[in-house]
Amino acid sequence: MLLRPRNWMEACCQKLKLNIDDTEPMKYFICDSWDCVRKERGNLLSTFKNKKCHCGKPMDREISLEERTSENGFVKETASFIICDDLRVMPNSLGTSVDLFHELGAKNMEAIEERTVEIGNKELLDLLKCSFLSKTPLTDFILNKKQFLYVYTKHQCQFEIGEVSSNVIRQMVLKVLIRKSDRKILFVEGQEDFADFIFGFLTLPLGGVLHMLGGFSSYSCLDKLYKSVTELCPYRYLMSPSLKHMLVNPQCAPQFGIYNQILQIGDLPVFYCKSYEKDMKQISVLVNSTKSLRLYGELYKTMDIVDPKSSDGKSNSGGYMVTDDLVVTPILSISGVSYLNRSKVRLSDLEQRVINIGLKECLSILKASLISTSALTNGLEKFIMPDKVLLITCFRSPDFRFVSVTILHIYKYFNPRCNVSLN
Repeated sequence: MLLRPRNWMEACCQKLKLNIDDTEPMKYFICDSWDCVRKERGNLLSTFKNKKCHCGKPMDREISLEERTSENGFVKETASFIICDDLRVMPNSLGTSVDLFHELGAKNMEAIEERTVEIGNKELLDLLKCSFLSKTPLTDFILNKKQFLYVYTKHQCQFEIGEVSSNVIRQMVLKVLIRKSDRKILFVEGQEDFADFIFGFLTLPLGGVLHMLGGFSSYSCLDKLYKSVTELCPYRYLMSPSLKHMLVNPQCAPQFGIYNQILQIGDLPVFYCKSYEKDMKQISVLVNSTKSLRLYGELYKTMDIVDPKSSDGKSNSGGYMVTDDLVVTPILSISGVSYLNRSKVRLSDLEQRVINIGLKECLSILKASLISTSALTNGLEKFIMPDKVLLITCFRSPDFRFVSVTILHIYKYFNPRCNVSLN
């Protein structure tokens, strides 16, 4: 589930000419009992075989899902596009080409070389890697200029999330161990909810992450690709208007998201079991919507997706330790001591805090994890580091005091978290 998450849009992707998703189509299972899929409530559905039904029987009966889409791909066959080196996608037109040549500084057509490149699945994967590491992925991919791969540094990373309020009700409690000399978070200790939050990163679709971050992931090329899709007219360029919403705000596949997460990707899918009798046979089909006009004896019952997490009653009540680079291990006293020994940290250089984190802090950790090897330090730095205090000494002269007050106001404008006072 975590190491091989599924694609919610696999029905569309399987019809692509080049599809790098090699997973088999998702299968769905229900209880073999006819009564268990026709109840008013409590009908269970699973994407994992042999999960236990309420009646005690294993859910081993496969049920087919009616095809949700008949489109081949995402864009219309008549649509043509220009894809820039930074992955901006624009409708193809003469005016767009001329503007692009001016933007690139091309003064005459003799300076432009045209090439034909064949691309397969391997090349697509290489291009995907370049899009994470480079500001010019097409140049690095086609011309093989890997020396231009871009490396983010802490000073170039922007971890601002914007105006997102943390829900006081949905918060997690963390015990944070900080190295005082450089304000680096060595590790945090949290309960199962925080471990679920970190593990959930592996199940999040990339488009859903970009949607949560407002299209600002600090991956400039992917941000521009996302912005291009949001600006496309779905009626003119895409196969259907609903595809645009699915691309810019995709959701996790059924049973591959973490339930009760602070970071929820999209809406939870709703499935119905359409059941009826035909030629003395009992027929059950899985659908995404109900019909207003139904045949005689045809029932649509809502299916509850089974939580895939183990229900054997075993849990790690001691909690989990998460290091700055997001290595997750169960809390053991020896593991913490071993980590501190490996880090060669003096006990006098350690500081411990207990903090509450909510949606805004979680988004900051998620964003930092994309572009940093110190996800916790960079993601939580502005939330837990002490406010700086600036003392401005001014003279009794009114002119000097006016200058000092002006400096104070300017400083507070650019540093709202800083406590500034006049003396």
